[in-house]
Order: sequence, then structure tokens, then C-alpha cells
Amino acid sequence: MYKENKISVAMATYNGEKYIKEQIDSIIHQTVEVDEIVISDDGSIDQTVAIIKEYVNNASKLSIVLLTNNPDHGISGNFSWAIGHTTGDFIFICGQDDVWMPDKVQKVVDVFIDYPFAEFVCHNLCCVDQNGDLLSEQKINSIFLRHEMYTGEVIKANRMDYLSAAISSVLISGPAACISKSLAQKCLPIPTKVPEDWWLQFCAVADDCAYYIHLTLTKYRIHDSSTHSAGMSFCKHLRKTVQTIKSANNRSDMLFNFSNNASRYLEATLKDEEIPDTANWTLKRVKDIGSKVFEAQNSGRIKGTYLLVKLYFTDVRYKRIGLKNFLTQLAHIIIYGKDSSETLFEL
Repeated sequence: MYKENKISVAMATYNGEKYIKEQIDSIIHQTVEVDEIVISDDGSIDQTVAIIKEYVNNASKLSIVLLTNNPDHGISGNFSWAIGHTTGDFIFICGQDDVWMPDKVQKVVDVFIDYPFAEFVCHNLCCVDQNGDLLSEQKINSIFLRHEMYTGEVIKANRMDYLSAAISSVLISGPAACISKSLAQKCLPIPTKVPEDWWLQFCAVADDCAYYIHLTLTKYRIHDSSTHSAGMSFCKHLRKTVQTIKSANNRSDMLFNFSNNASRYLEATLKDEEIPDTANWTLKRVKDIGSKVFEAQNSGRIKGTYLLVKLYFTDVRYKRIGLKNFLTQLAHIIIYGKDSSETLFEL
């Protein structure tokens, strides 16, 4: 039954020498074997590439492909490049430092088999520290529904119910997702600077083909270089915060790119069907917020601070980004903004 479908893994790497062996080993030792692992490396300067080459040279039945010529740098570009080079019917999205439960592939593929219209399947993750120990108070749930469910329950994220939510926020984490080849062909390339998990979840919900299984199938590792900051020491957390503040100006570009590409995707996907009013309204709001954030980031320290604070306290949808993200963007304006004589009198 499983061999009727080719199973691929799309992995993005960058300086992941410390944990990548454990991740690859957990993929290799699945109860249902995968057919290929396509790894796109974004210019690692540690031993990541050398470690991967060892697996490539020692692979027998399993095909392991290493790509080092990615033309679009960054996390989303790296994933887009890896996904685009897979050949499987089902494509698992994979980080470089997590650990898969032994039956992850089997449980996810079972959903695709049992639900013929599924093109996107996601599950839960549990957070572990750098040693692999469970962080009991930290759990990422890639769930679309907020009610009590039974273990193993499968739920469809209906377009009409979840499209607006899929546009306004990230509901799932990339390492918890698996997509079909047909969905990959429709949603690639991932728009520049748009998080891959946000874009893939949106495309799946727009296509009315997103499913969720209430099982924890991946250990999501929290460590110094991960994108998540839970469990870090104060100094490491501070260093990461500084890096985040430096790149906070990417926020407006991300919102613009997402809203513009999402509008085109909806028009191409729904065609003669009417795009839900809530979806159109949410897309306009996302773009509008992007415009306001862009204006604040380019209006100098004083005016920019005023505009961003006003946006946070008067716009509920912007406020949903959370206080931490708001403070990060505010810090970027205060630190990197440049006031002019005109700016001081434009308030």
C-alpha cells in the first residue's frame, strides 16, 4: 500500500552540524521508509555539507540529494528550492535539527490514503531542549481547531471556515507539515521573505485540501540558533533579540509579498467561484498593515515611533502580532531610524 506512493523529504540546512545526524537518522529509521531526501544547503560554513555528503556516499536504496546552488537565499527560498527538486507523491517539510517519531511517515501517509482529497497534512510537535529533553511547558500545536479532541482524530480545515485565519496568521509550523506533489506544483515558488509554513498553509486552505491529525509526531528542538527562543539562557536570548531587531524592517516586505501573491493565488485557484468576503477583507487588511508599518519604519525615530504606537493601540489585527513583535519593530525604528528637520514637525 505504501510503496504505491513515492515519499520525499525536503530539508533546508544552514550551519546545522550539531544536530543534523540525529535528524537524518530519525528519517532513515521510520516504520515506513522514505524514498528520497532532498537537502538544500544555504552556504553553511561549518561541517554540515561534509556530514550530508557522508550520508550521500553511504546511501543504498535511499536517494539522498544535496543541493548547494540555491539562487534564492533565506529560509523560505531554501525550502522552496528543496521542495522544487523533490520527485515524490508526498513531500515532508523538514528542519535540520528536529527528531521524527518512528511512525511519523506512516501516520501522515495513512491520512493521505484515507482521505483522497488531502493535499496537505499537519500534526503536533513537542518542544525539546538541545539535549533532547522534553520542555514540558512548551508545546507547539499545529491545530486548526481549538476544542478538545481525541488522539488520532483527523480534521479538515474547511476553506470557508479557515481561509481568513490562514491569511492573517501562521497556524502551523513547517516541520509539522507534509504536502502532495500536486499542491507543491501549484504553490511554488514560495514568495520572497514569506515564511514557508505561512504560505503552504494558506495555499492548502485556499485549495480546500488541508487536514490535521491530532498526534505529536516530531520533536521540535529549541537551542541557540533555532528560530524559537524558549529555553534559552538570558545572554543567548538577548543576542538573538538583537539580531531580530536588526532584521525587523523585513516585516513590511513580508506582508506586501504575501498579500500580493495570495490575491493572485486565490484568483487562479477559485476562478469562477466567488472569493469569500472575509478573505478579501483580510488580505486588504494585511496589505494595509504592511503599508503602515513601512511608513513607520521610514519616517524617522520620532514620527515612526508615534505611527507604530498608534497602529498597535488602534488596530486590533496588527495588535495580534503580539507585544514582543511590536516591541521588536519599535526598537528597530528607535535604533536605526533617522530623523530629519522636516520629520520633527510632521506629527
